[in-house]
Amino acid sequence: MWVLLALACAFLVGENVMSTSAVTSRASPMERRVLQPGQLGGSADDAGGELPASSGQAAEFVPGEIPSWVDLGKQRPASQAHHERNLQDVARINEEGVQYDLLQYGDSLTALLRDYKAEVWDQVFPPDQILATPLGMGGSTLEELAARLVYGGEAPDIPPKVVVLLAGYNNARYVKRTDPAELMDWILQWLRYSWPDTHIALSALLPNAYIDLTSLNEKYAQLAEDRGALFFDCNERLDPASTSQFGDGTHWLPEGQRMWLECMREAVGPLLDGWEVPGSGGGSSGNGTAAAQ
Repeated sequence: MWVLLALACAFLVGENVMSTSAVTSRASPMERRVLQPGQLGGSADDAGGELPASSGQAAEFVPGEIPSWVDLGKQRPASQAHHERNLQDVARINEEGVQYDLLQYGDSLTALLRDYKAEVWDQVFPPDQILATPLGMGGSTLEELAARLVYGGEAPDIPPKVVVLLAGYNNARYVKRTDPAELMDWILQWLRYSWPDTHIALSALLPNAYIDLTSLNEKYAQLAEDRGALFFDCNERLDPASTSQFGDGTHWLPEGQRMWLECMREAVGPLLDGWEVPGSGGGSSGNGTAAAQ
């Protein structure tokens, strides 16, 4: 009996090791954590720990070289559906053969802007006045965002006038191996090299109920200044505890989306030549601060 019990335990342990190995084999060389369905909401219990110290390795940009950590990986169905939707949107943009005024890239927060595009996004960026669209993928890490841009098909043939980035939350909360600012720095350098005429706007990460992102936002602000991008912070009116703005302390509802988009529009409006932000008199009253472009 004891022999049978020991064999059963060994079998279970072996299955667990095999399962762990399978997940690890799909991870990047930085051993990024593979997000599973339902983890984006999560709980406050798994948010602990400070962001890792900078290693200075991930941010090294060499034209023509793609680091091994730039990895799209295997996506869960919902994320894959977002990616395929983005590919369709970019294919349509390419078919139109026009330069878009603004493209926003990010994770599930940007995907939600696409979900509510008619109700919220199009009200802030009227399609008859400006060509703009959000391209988000639920659960997207910065490694995956880089891959989506570099070889994943989400970069249009004609670069946009302005690109907005809202990404890094999933790295800060779930991936503990590398400083997210290093990865964002590489993305900024790639954009500056690949899209030299595009204005880059980097958003502060949104407030949430699970992890303090103050220090990372400070790093983002410095990155923007170093890389000649605009940094803007539209968090002043956002409250993750508000049930009218956020559904779970992380993911925003239409009211929160509208607040942020109106602020973002004013922050990046001056970068869009010839387009006056409604009600602004041509100026910007947002919370963004800009480095020279």
